[in-house]
Amino acid sequence: MTSLLNKKNSLFLVFFISFVSIFYGQNNHKMSEIGVPVRLTVLTIETEMNKKLKDTVFRDDKFKSDYGIFDVTARKIAPIKIKGEEKGNKINIESTFRLIIKGNLETSFLGIPISMPIDQQIAMKVWLSSIFSLEKNWQLLTKTTLEKHEWLEEPILDLGLMKLPLAKIADAMLEQNKEGFAKQLDDQMKPHLSWKKPITEAWDNMQTAMPISEWEKDTVWASMQAENIAMTALICQKDTFFTWLKIPIKAVGTIKDKPKNNNKTLPDFTLLTEKPAFGELKIKTFIDKNLAEQKMQKIFGEQEFEFKKYKSKVEKISIYNGKNNLWGVELQMKGSINGKMFVEAIPINKKGKIEIQKLSYRIDGESDFPAFAEWLFKGRIKKQIKKAIEEPLNQQIEAMKKEIEKKLENYLVPPYAKIQGKLKQFDWNNFILTEKSIEADLNIKGEWNVEMIGFYIIH
Repeated sequence: MTSLLNKKNSLFLVFFISFVSIFYGQNNHKMSEIGVPVRLTVLTIETEMNKKLKDTVFRDDKFKSDYGIFDVTARKIAPIKIKGEEKGNKINIESTFRLIIKGNLETSFLGIPISMPIDQQIAMKVWLSSIFSLEKNWQLLTKTTLEKHEWLEEPILDLGLMKLPLAKIADAMLEQNKEGFAKQLDDQMKPHLSWKKPITEAWDNMQTAMPISEWEKDTVWASMQAENIAMTALICQKDTFFTWLKIPIKAVGTIKDKPKNNNKTLPDFTLLTEKPAFGELKIKTFIDKNLAEQKMQKIFGEQEFEFKKYKSKVEKISIYNGKNNLWGVELQMKGSINGKMFVEAIPINKKGKIEIQKLSYRIDGESDFPAFAEWLFKGRIKKQIKKAIEEPLNQQIEAMKKEIEKKLENYLVPPYAKIQGKLKQFDWNNFILTEKSIEADLNIKGEWNVEMIGFYIIH
């Protein structure tokens, strides 16, 4: 038995992932809801804004004011520093810009009209605030306001015989254009603020059937069919933005046969008024009955049993529905003595492991076959039947559980997210034997958190 869980092809790193999740179920065992807590630190926003905002953060060659029309450029000359506000969706921004003003100044000084060209560079410290909001199409928007500024250099216009202080003029020019200044900052960041790309990738990957492990050489597949998506409003707590996603899904698992994809495209989200609670994911799993019979045949088919003068081995195994919800296994024995043994039992979940209970048998065969069967049943065959069902399934469960726990310790999904969490429950229930398949529910409980580490996406 080997595990195929890795960074490239695991369901559990896609939305256990990528966005990677907290689970809770509904009354219908085929339907669950994924609740995904997502956080984004203000430090991440600060880092990304410093990467994406170029030196020139503002440019207007027709900067209108009461003093004329100018060509104005603002260049970032110090890194942006950001702080979040408690219990809101607002950040405070601090930086230093160099303002370059070119044009023809129209003003007066001591009652004397002045009209002359200027080409000034002035360093200034600025304080801004920005309110974050997420559109239903996953576009993150900012509404920035220029709160105040401070000149680090005294703006002076040298007239030769006199020097004209420009602070009041520059203040007035900024005041008249501060909305346009802030809007241009918002427009410059908007192409980098869409969540649609990482959300779409996680959404599509979650719905694509993925191999999660192997049982011998047969792949164990799992897929989730998403219904819709809801999200809480962004809120900032101690310099970290939080939101919670909720996604109703139908989860299916199969062995050998890959589930068909029935993917829905990423919809617009609806707004949640409160965050989802922790809970459980239920994956409805199916194994083809013929495949189960083949796996049991491998265990018994090569073994020959000897009792007194008789030798016989299992030629064929068939699984059937017994009475009172018992599962039946028909063993056809062939050798120097021939007959059929009908073994019946029921699988249950006991403390997280599958256990075979109520094991009984009946026989149909040649005259000495009952004694032969009784000997087998009291000895090796009974243990082999329990082992055939319990051991591989419990080993598979333990391997999958350990792999998920290992990934959740600190899983990176570059370039978007980091996942950390704990697995609290991982077991199987509701075993059903149908005419064509064996069905069971895989129940998963845990707590996961997703931290966005690559926030801004360039289209």
